[in-house]
Amino acid sequence: MASRWLTCLCLVICFISNPETARAWGFMAHRYINESAVYLLPQPLLGYMLQYKDELRDRAVAADQRRAWDPQEAARHFIDLDHWGDSVFYCMPMNWGDAIRCYHEDSLREHGVLPWHTVTVYRRLVNAFVRGDAESVCRHAADLGHYLADAHVPLHLCSNYNGQFTGQHGIHALLESRIPEYFIDQMLLPFKRPRWIPDVRLSIWDIIRESSAPLASVFDCERRCRTTLPIPWQFSPIQQGSRLVRKESKEFVQCYDQCLGGLMGQRLSASIHNVASWWWSAWIEAGQPKGVTRMDKRTFGQKEKGLSIPVSEIEEIQVDTITSLRVLNQQSKECDER
Repeated sequence: MASRWLTCLCLVICFISNPETARAWGFMAHRYINESAVYLLPQPLLGYMLQYKDELRDRAVAADQRRAWDPQEAARHFIDLDHWGDSVFYCMPMNWGDAIRCYHEDSLREHGVLPWHTVTVYRRLVNAFVRGDAESVCRHAADLGHYLADAHVPLHLCSNYNGQFTGQHGIHALLESRIPEYFIDQMLLPFKRPRWIPDVRLSIWDIIRESSAPLASVFDCERRCRTTLPIPWQFSPIQQGSRLVRKESKEFVQCYDQCLGGLMGQRLSASIHNVASWWWSAWIEAGQPKGVTRMDKRTFGQKEKGLSIPVSEIEEIQVDTITSLRVLNQQSKECDER
């Protein structure tokens, strides 16, 4: 038994220490999105969620960490739109039950179940609000924020997610991790107040449609910067823990970001807005409960224990003011001081 747990621990450590294995935003970006979304919420939900902003931030990467021991988790983070053809937005069923009747379930899993699973997690959040279970609210809200954030990234929506088919290996981390790591503090991100979403099934596909539109530019701009900048300027040694690793230089990442026209800043802003909107909509659909049982932070997260729900059990679902990043950060400080 001890050796089994040691093996699992080693797998988790290897996964966390190697972000290239994950088709996801960098850990920093996921945490930033969840925490920022809290401050967009209107009262009284803002006051409630502020109690747990640390948990929502820390648990923002739990879905990625589960991939180390849950074989079904990876498929929940992407969908290969190119596999289904140009008519995917018109022909693909929005309900999971209809989808597995039209297509082989193994094929759906192989090419990603992100839109259906995101709606399922939303449903769990609604039920958690109805039950008044604060731990479940935090767990499902954090996971929902993660999957929604993934849906805003173009490379989560195609089979060439890491440039492996076009000789651009590593483009995934370049787009999703390097740009935020270097420039997130310089981004003036416009944020809109959350909106009520009457049908989350339509919303997730709208998000995916919008996010997949710039896919061609994501690959073209990387090629352009490779030919524009001399090779010695494209990479530099970066301190990562106790090691020096070779990664794209700040000059190259800046070239890529400028070529994309600030795309990742736009995707980051849209992620935060939609995460807040889905949280708020779940609370409204739950009947706008005024109070939720406060959880004991000492036992937070102990109920999950790495359990997973099979993809086959995904449920079939039948529901402006602009603020700058600096203002949002100031609000965060003021709320902490209170």
